[in-house]
Amino acid sequence: MRSFKSRLVMSVMALMALSLLACSKNEQSNDTANAEQAGAEQASAANPAVTHGAVEPKIERSQAEQMVLEKYPDGHLISAELEWNEGKLLHAIEVKTARLVYEVSIDAVAGQVIDTDDKTAKFQADSTKGTAPMFKVDLAARDAAEKVALDFYPGKVQKWKAATDSGRAVFSFKIKSDAGMKKIMVSKETNKILSRR
Repeated sequence: MRSFKSRLVMSVMALMALSLLACSKNEQSNDTANAEQAGAEQASAANPAVTHGAVEPKIERSQAEQMVLEKYPDGHLISAELEWNEGKLLHAIEVKTARLVYEVSIDAVAGQVIDTDDKTAKFQADSTKGTAPMFKVDLAARDAAEKVALDFYPGKVQKWKAATDSGRAVFSFKIKSDAGMKKIMVSKETNKILSRR
């Protein structure tokens, strides 16, 4: 009889211990979730661009492009892309000077220049292939071509670049919409859509 009571007491104690352990783990889990939520709220308060796990650029492309042109006043832009790199949202903007081509990476949230890469060798390789833009890009012409592309496929331009395609001067736009990503090529000369895919 005593051994049955002992076993019963031991079983009840084991169940109580398991119950306490489960409660403790649940409280720890809630504490962790609360801490994560508080951290996210602090990050959101410190940086209004961070909302609901998404990051929106605080620095618009036009502002980033102007920063690059101020850095290279003798240059002209040949491409710009909004991209993620090493956990940062960047404007990667290519500028061509008289002899060199640079890609300037600007933090799209903080508005700081992160890096500058020499892309001259790539531009020369593209020139050999006949795809590099062999014209000085006028941003008003780029804007007009971009409007044509967006009228055809509404969305957000993720990348634009000047290029040469089959001997034609073109602007290429990668546009993101709810329906997906589409690449639209527009003639620099006629502002007509040459291809879409």
